[in-house]
Amino acid sequence: MKSPASARTHELRLGKYRDLVIAITLFLILDLGVLVLNFFASTLIETDAARINTASELRMLSQQMTKALLTMKEEMREQVPIQTSWAQLSEASQQFDRNIAKLKQPPGQNAGEHLIGKLFSGDERAQRTAELAEDVEKTWRPVAELIVPVLATPQPAPDIVDAATIKAVARNIKLIGQAGDLSGYLEESATSRARQLRTIQVSAIGLAFLNFLFIVFKFLRRLRDGDARVEMAQRETGRILATVGEGLFLINAEGAISPQFSKSLPALLGTPLNGGENLFDLVGQMGGKELQTDLKSFAEILFAGRVKPVLVGQLNPMRDIELE
Repeated sequence: MKSPASARTHELRLGKYRDLVIAITLFLILDLGVLVLNFFASTLIETDAARINTASELRMLSQQMTKALLTMKEEMREQVPIQTSWAQLSEASQQFDRNIAKLKQPPGQNAGEHLIGKLFSGDERAQRTAELAEDVEKTWRPVAELIVPVLATPQPAPDIVDAATIKAVARNIKLIGQAGDLSGYLEESATSRARQLRTIQVSAIGLAFLNFLFIVFKFLRRLRDGDARVEMAQRETGRILATVGEGLFLINAEGAISPQFSKSLPALLGTPLNGGENLFDLVGQMGGKELQTDLKSFAEILFAGRVKPVLVGQLNPMRDIELE
């Protein structure tokens, strides 16, 4: 369990970096949002392209069925096999029905795609597409009803073929026009949606970039402030060490003297110091090998943390040593 003082320290640290934490979190959210948007947007674009192709096929299929009926009628007049034209008519009519069914279904079956589709007026576009597909189907249905008996047998009666041919020729131009209107609307909708998606993507990327600049600015400013505080602390420490009469200094576990030490230390040790000199070697030169060994042992105990602070002065081997 954290103590109240520890909890307050944690809160102070969090408050100190709260703006950076919020900015980084926002940056990650924006990046994740752009990735998610790109994923579902690419799916929507693929769906739009497929529906445009489906609608464009209707014009080709209408012409193909009309051509197949005319060819079949001519073949029956000349009493030649009609299997090829009959197969073409069967395949084209079935594909026409499948395409109409696809266009009447709303796109975007998964939750994410459906949600993004709704954000870009997906429901209105799906409804309008279904209405245009319904118009094509209404024009096509009388033709399909006459094609059914033609395909009911491999050798249909001539009058049945004539009736289907007349109806297909009469409605072919209208079917082509309605299918063109449908594919044109789908192309326009896809272009509009792609433009909206690009706008949102650019805006999100722009916000993420500005947020990144803010993070860099805050980070650099904190580094600058930290460097300024360190420099100030070093200057204050230097002023203090320059005025005290005691030999104040720091050493590491190997005995190296830190670059910051009191001004009086070189005079006490009787040698110029620049920092980095080994205290054990200096003491060994001035006090002998035994004192050097005792000082090393004391330093090992001191750095190991096995001595109580009140005993440090008593165990210090240099406590009563006088150096000339």
